[in-house]
Amino acid sequence: MIKKSMEQYFERFISMWKEFNGTLPRISWFGEDGLRLYVGEKDNEGYIEWLPTMKNDITNFDAVEELFTMKLHEDIKQYYNAYYFFQIAGWVEGYNINLNPVLPNVEPETFVERFSNYITAHDGRTTYVPIGMESNGLIVVLDNMSGEVYLEDYEVEKFIPLKCSLEEMIQHLSFRN
Repeated sequence: MIKKSMEQYFERFISMWKEFNGTLPRISWFGEDGLRLYVGEKDNEGYIEWLPTMKNDITNFDAVEELFTMKLHEDIKQYYNAYYFFQIAGWVEGYNINLNPVLPNVEPETFVERFSNYITAHDGRTTYVPIGMESNGLIVVLDNMSGEVYLEDYEVEKFIPLKCSLEEMIQHLSFRN
């Protein structure tokens, strides 16, 4: 289950961050939308500690599916309904991956905007759903039919397989290449 993989990821991430930095994870102040995640106060440089928060207000994707006239893969729904967080990032198969954050007060609107822009860029013909970015500008996408995760090189219309599912990819994210 994706929620369990995310929980395990966050445990590893927080532990590694504390070991390396001696603090909880920090992020630039994001504004009021991050209030549920912030821990403590901003520092002088505008950074603040944060922790992921289990999501209790579950998003119903029926209206989103109706808008795009497609049933979203269950992994997408589970990902966006498990936790609120600023970051899931790491290395998979030599690629530096950053998955989309899930923030209070901006989801599912941000997801809808990203997906709408992606569909427009593909002339309305796609079975992929964007779920993040790779550090060299490739798009992390989930095949909405199979649930498999790929990197998309939009300019050359090439898809590079990463792992067989979002859950497995999250499980395999490492903090060093």
